[in-house]
Amino acid sequence: MSATRPVARGCLLVLALLCHPHPAMALIIPFQSTETGSYLFTLTSPTTNHSVAIGTGSGTLDAFQSTGSQDSDFTDPLHQTVRNGHFTQSYAEGTLFGSFTGTAAATGPTSGVFSLVVPSIGGTGALSGVVGGIGTATGTFEFVSVNPDQTQNFTYTLTLTAGLVVPEPSTLWLLGGGLAGLAAVGWREVTQAAKSYIEL
Repeated sequence: MSATRPVARGCLLVLALLCHPHPAMALIIPFQSTETGSYLFTLTSPTTNHSVAIGTGSGTLDAFQSTGSQDSDFTDPLHQTVRNGHFTQSYAEGTLFGSFTGTAAATGPTSGVFSLVVPSIGGTGALSGVVGGIGTATGTFEFVSVNPDQTQNFTYTLTLTAGLVVPEPSTLWLLGGGLAGLAAVGWREVTQAAKSYIEL
């Protein structure tokens, strides 16, 4: 009976360690990408629009294809607001996605610049380990043409700089360490029990 008590205590210790809440550990991976593309600009009122973009680019995680959408208010052309922004970057094995808001301003009759805040980033597929991230983006846009349905075509350039959050496998380390400790306790007690039996 005495040989089993420390083993039982060891089991309880491991369970307590695994169940005890620990601060989440994470790695921040620097990330940057650049892309170019085009977007379709559709008026939703005299001073607002909805835009849908497609593009290609490359960066820290190799080449990708991008899609995005946003709503804009250009009541004041020099201080446009961008909201409800969403984007994806599709790589060979996975996808990054995120949201954004920001501002845009005309710099000429057919051109302008924008600055965006990216408050959330995630991943799917081979990039599903990306569980968060924040960043900023800057770029330019240029008017190209008007379509028969009065939608407008623009081109854009964009640079995104961010930090991607990837969790550290601390729970697996804790589990491995706890089981190793439990095995050591069990082996020591078995050895002592055998020694006592031989002495008898």
